[in-house]
Parts: sequence; structure tokens; C-alpha cells
Amino acid sequence: MGGSPPLSAEPAPSLFLELFREAVEVPGPETEAIGAACREADVMAVVGINERRPNTTGTLYNTQLFFGRDGALLHKHQKYVPTVGERIVHAPGQTGSKASVVADFGTLSGLICGENGNPRAGAVSTYSRSLASALMCFVINSVAVVGQDVIEKYGADRAIVDFLQAEKKNAGQPLWAPGVVLAGPLEEEEGIVYAEVDTEGLVKLKYGLDYAGHYNRPEIFAHHFERFLK
Repeated sequence: MGGSPPLSAEPAPSLFLELFREAVEVPGPETEAIGAACREADVMAVVGINERRPNTTGTLYNTQLFFGRDGALLHKHQKYVPTVGERIVHAPGQTGSKASVVADFGTLSGLICGENGNPRAGAVSTYSRSLASALMCFVINSVAVVGQDVIEKYGADRAIVDFLQAEKKNAGQPLWAPGVVLAGPLEEEEGIVYAEVDTEGLVKLKYGLDYAGHYNRPEIFAHHFERFLK
């Protein structure tokens, strides 16, 4: 029939091709570079990537990588279930339920985007003000900055452009202690938010309510899972 394809058809495959080309294989040169940077700076890092299977031409995962101070890759967490439109480009995670590692300062855990609202996953990692208070933990919200280049690529119509412009203002997220903002947020800019935390302070808070520990009864829900174990 000729002519150009509709906007709903062409931009998506082209953007997926770009996403796939820039996706990261694990392990690979990108993970080696991140590990070297952690080793040089003597820091731990949790880094989000689009991961692709080595030597394949399609499957992608939404993935978090945990790096130690020595540069070692300590753990890889793939998002349990892609959210909404992510299901077109991301496969369900294959790395199991673990989403934490033990660091020299305590437990370091993380989840990705929408799965932070999964109540069953909340026992291993959380974000947001309410969950920081519920589980008595420190929460770092790390989000991408929506730049003008992103708006130009995805802004197929005025409504999408307006939505993305509004999202620019939501880019920065604070660092939370239970009920308190420790630092941030950044607004419409890239940067690093720093804060000093007292891990012993969390122990005092858990004296009364420890929903991830002694103030919970996971065994009373065990019968709900019996059919999966047969």
C-alpha cells in the first residue's frame, strides 16, 4: 500500500533495537568496568541495567547488579514480573526470590520499580516513606532523569510530551529514614545524594515493631502455599 507506517508501529521497534544494542551481558566488559570503579572508590553499588542473554537476539531482563567494595559481583536480581508495557520487551526474572546481600554495615537489598509494591517481596526490600517506617529501614530511591533527548524520542504527540515534561519534576527522590527525609530530593538534574546514617538507631525502632522479623508470623500463612508444594 505504500506510505509511512503509523506512529504506533515504527517508533517502538526502532527504540527496542536501540535498547537491545545497548543492553548489557553479565558478566561482560561493562560489569568489569563497574567493578573496577567500585574497587577504586572503595564503595558498594547497586546498579540497574537492561540485561540481555549472551549470544541471543531478543530476550531482555530488567536487572539489578550488586557490587562489593572489592569490585566483585555479589548478586544479580532480575525483576520478578515486568510491569505493564515492559512485558513486551522484558522477560520475567529467572534469578529467584533473593534480592539482598550481607555487607560490612548490615543487609543491603533492592527491588525494581513496581515490584517494590509487592507485599510478599516487601520482607526483603522496600522503598517509599510508608515502607521505610513499616520495616524500620533506610531507603534510597534511585530514579532516572527524564532529559529532553528522551522527550524527543518518545513524544509522539502533545499528550505524551506534556506527560514527560511533568515527569521531569518527579525525577529526584529523597533518601528516607523511618518517617524522616535524610537528604534530597534532587529536582530535574543528575547528581548524588549523601547522608550519614546510624544503623543502631534502627535496632531501637525495632524494639516495638519489627515486621521483617519478630513482629511477624509467616508460618500462619503457610497453608496458602501448600498446593504449590504438592
